[in-house]
Amino acid sequence: MEQAQESFTISDEKARLQPERIFALLASSYWADARSRETILKSIENSLCFGAYDENGEQIGFARCVTGYATMFWMADVIVDERFRGRGVGKALATAAVRHERLRGLATGRRGLQIERGAG
Repeated sequence: MEQAQESFTISDEKARLQPERIFALLASSYWADARSRETILKSIENSLCFGAYDENGEQIGFARCVTGYATMFWMADVIVDERFRGRGVGKALATAAVRHERLRGLATGRRGLQIERGAG
C-alpha cells in the first residue's frame, strides 16, 4: 500500500523504512527516548509499520500497529519530524493504518478495552 499526499508519501513497505531515521525520531520523544536500537528493531519486525516520506525519499514520519490481525490493533509510536509537523503527516499515518486492508474491521486497542470492561 502506498498513498501519495501533497508533499509526502505514506507506505507500509518495511523495506522502505529507514531505521536510523526512526531511531532519531523516537529518541526525540518522551515515551521512547530510552529504548535500545535492538528493542526498536524488534518492535518494527513484529508490527505493521507505516512510514511517511518527503519528495526526496527521506523518512519524515513513523507509526506502527501492534496486532494479531484477528480482533484488535493498537497504534503506537506515531511520530513526525519537527520540520513537517502541522502539515497533516500524523493524520495521514493514522488514516492509512485505520484504512489498511489487514486492519479493516478490527477494533482499536482503546475501544477493545472499553468493550471488555463493560461486558463483564
